[in-house]
Amino acid sequence: MLTGRVGIALLLLVLASCSDPMEELPPPAGEICGFADEIPRCDVVTGAAQGDPNSLEDAGTTLVLPAVRVGSTVAYSQVLPGTTASSIDDGSLPPGMTLAQGVLSGVPDAVSAAKVFRFRVGELDVRISVYPATAPSLDIPKYWDCGPYATWSTEPQTACEVNPHIPEVGGVSNVDLFITYPAVSDPTISGDGAVATGRWPVIFWGHANHDRLCDINEGYRSLHDHWASWGYIVVAVDATAWNCMQGSTANIERRIEQVLAAVDVVAGLNADPSSRFYGRIDMERVVIAGHSRGGGASLEIAEAVPGARAIIDMQGIDMTAFGFGDAPVRALPTLGFTAGSDVDLNYPIVEPTEDQLAGPYTWVNVDGGIHAYTADTSPVEPDDEPGITQQQQHDINEFYSTAFLARWIGVGDGSQPAVFEPAAEADAVLFSHRGAAQVLESLSERGVHARWNRRVAGTALSLDAPEVFTYTPDERNPRPVFRKAVSWRLEPGDYPVSIADGAFPLDAGAGATVQARVKGPDFGSTARFELEMVTATGTTVVSSEEILGPVPVYNRFTQLVAAVPDGAVSSMVLRIHDGVLFVDDLRIE
Repeated sequence: MLTGRVGIALLLLVLASCSDPMEELPPPAGEICGFADEIPRCDVVTGAAQGDPNSLEDAGTTLVLPAVRVGSTVAYSQVLPGTTASSIDDGSLPPGMTLAQGVLSGVPDAVSAAKVFRFRVGELDVRISVYPATAPSLDIPKYWDCGPYATWSTEPQTACEVNPHIPEVGGVSNVDLFITYPAVSDPTISGDGAVATGRWPVIFWGHANHDRLCDINEGYRSLHDHWASWGYIVVAVDATAWNCMQGSTANIERRIEQVLAAVDVVAGLNADPSSRFYGRIDMERVVIAGHSRGGGASLEIAEAVPGARAIIDMQGIDMTAFGFGDAPVRALPTLGFTAGSDVDLNYPIVEPTEDQLAGPYTWVNVDGGIHAYTADTSPVEPDDEPGITQQQQHDINEFYSTAFLARWIGVGDGSQPAVFEPAAEADAVLFSHRGAAQVLESLSERGVHARWNRRVAGTALSLDAPEVFTYTPDERNPRPVFRKAVSWRLEPGDYPVSIADGAFPLDAGAGATVQARVKGPDFGSTARFELEMVTATGTTVVSSEEILGPVPVYNRFTQLVAAVPDGAVSSMVLRIHDGVLFVDDLRIE
């Protein structure tokens, strides 16, 4: 029998739920971010909601501009589509920059850390990141730890008529929504499962398909609880009706329709005074996320949700392979994951998705990870050979995804509407080798291969080398999915670097770096190489070991980051000593 304060609180919770009040409850099997995952519940204790309902008016069109660096000598000039305005209607321009006849230009004044400026021109919601001239010295937070909030959830059960649900999609009625949220207190102690005071960003989640376990809607509790503990409402959409089926365009379309319907339902809950979520959801800070089929679908869903601000694609299918074309994805901040030992989506079938991303992004390969480990309960495949534990994979996923949310959506106490303040520490995780170094130091000795593109306005560079399909399982007739990805292939020799739209000499300004993503061949040796940069005061040579991060390179892309010497660079050469190297997105920023 349950005794003491916890036992009494749990009994109160059951009396308020759809469960049989005479049924004896098992003790909690363990708490994750304050969430007792074995306690039967459905629409548990609610509290009186406070605060005004969120405005449901159209959020307009979001435009994420290329970022700009303080001290850059590259002229910044970006046209805002559909306007000739010379003033803004709301928000603020970066100091030192001006808007004239619909063109944003100038060089920003100093900032001490990465900062996002947001302003509105008519119906256009514009965002631009400004980076300091030099990277600040920062301590990287342990984003894999639980956040400051207690969490609770709705619980889809057939006997619970009050659970949030989608009325009908594709002939399937009453699809349950499993909603995890920051709670006002730990309900296993207080008996109060109300949503914490404030307006919270919302993550819409699409789960994976599984061929043997069809109902996996609640199979990501640890991840969703983690996000909720950091101040996010997570809405998981039950796609059981479309699971255990062969992948097809129609199958993915139904999943997309379900999530879009869930967005409408959740907006209604936010506006409904009788709902526990009344006035608690910030529908202008929406993240679209998912795993596998749900991850791939997230790229399409984000196209149709006005309030979408970011995408998290965890081992997502490549949508081109499922009949959705190869057009660039909406230019929203995106975080992509692959699993290094994935046998469900074998390398390199999902890698070319990276080449469709038009907005700022970070892409992380979890070395040793497998497809099933992203979830809590998905069975491991017979031929899976994980190189890390499930907990390690969870920690890495939570580390990068929470940093991503902190950077692009904002982590706060929820007491203010629509906070949009990025964290400099999160920026360092996503756009430097500090994130990979933290993984290697604290989470997994296998590490990660991470690469990124901040979309900073800079100087595009080019190589005198053949451009080939990066991934060519069949070089004679590559499938459309592989035709998306093209890069330079380098063998031993010297490769002069040129400026794509100009010529050396070039003075890139203080703090400038050469950036690219590089990988070895699928078979054979990865090149040893060095980058040589010549200025009027001398020659700087940096080796591959100095500029490729903490994990040795193989057939997964990782980021090249080399500091540009002060003064005008008169020439630059990439020298390959042996092996093969693929290079893409070469630039100075």
